[in-house]
Amino acid sequence: MPASPHGCAAGGLSGRGGEGRNGGGSVYGHAPLPIPLERTQYEENPNLSADGVDAYFAGMQAFREHYTGPVRMRIGLEVEYFEGCEEETARSLDLYGPRMEDGLISVHNLLVDGCYLNLDYRHNIIAAVKAVGARKLGEIYYRTLIRSVTADLGPWRPRHVGHPTLLGRCGRLFPEFYDNLPVMEEFILVVKEQECALELNTSGVLYPDDCGQIYGEALLPLIQSTGCRSPWALMPMSRSESAAGLTCR
Repeated sequence: MPASPHGCAAGGLSGRGGEGRNGGGSVYGHAPLPIPLERTQYEENPNLSADGVDAYFAGMQAFREHYTGPVRMRIGLEVEYFEGCEEETARSLDLYGPRMEDGLISVHNLLVDGCYLNLDYRHNIIAAVKAVGARKLGEIYYRTLIRSVTADLGPWRPRHVGHPTLLGRCGRLFPEFYDNLPVMEEFILVVKEQECALELNTSGVLYPDDCGQIYGEALLPLIQSTGCRSPWALMPMSRSESAAGLTCR
């Protein structure tokens, strides 16, 4: 599949194959950012440009026409949630939503003291902990996840939440990230209420010293204790990112 995790030289595609209950799979390109790149901490733009979205859908459609494997492919986008940019995100979804067969909403960036903190970079997380403390940063993260699920993003709002413990990128350094049980449980209940799906993303194991677990793994006890059952059951998920994962619905 001509895609790579979190952007590739060929045009910023994020390739993620999610295998669902009916043998279907999804591939997600990263939708254009809702804010200018210079307002973020991205060292390079991991997302598609506006022109790149057309090329992405055309390329995936062409690939699907020639694909002969057993997985029924859905073509979608991963949409990054930026607090305060809901209107811009909704407009983007109005534009691209009709072509999306699946979608992820994800939180890579937190609004902290008026600036967007990017969680993809280890040094950013460490600096933020020094500034506001690990427990406070954890609360900001889960409050932002709740907003990403409840925000009015229009009829094309994605129903899958990507890597829901991404802050755990430094979870072994700051185990306090996992101590905010009330807000973590509130997040799980909101996901259930909104009939969304939680992705368990294996890319966290690529950082054994700092993370060493699947993104979302820390939520499993809360999912079980809150009675998160069908239609929020666990579903197997395969990924092009290097390993297998799970989705909780």
